[in-house]
Amino acid sequence: MITLLENIKTAATILLLLCTLIYYRSLRKKRKIQSLTTLEKAMYILTSISMVLYVYSYFALYFGT
Repeated sequence: MITLLENIKTAATILLLLCTLIYYRSLRKKRKIQSLTTLEKAMYILTSISMVLYVYSYFALYFGT
């Protein structure tokens, strides 16, 4: 049962990361065409920061540093 829950958590994490990347890409395209609203600017900054933090924390946990 624990293995199943760990697999579901891993799948959910991958889906969330994929959705974040797609949303970030869409905001980046929109930013080139027109100005972003305040909320979109905040989401653009937060998604970029969250992706960097996720990658850093993943490697820190994986390599035990």
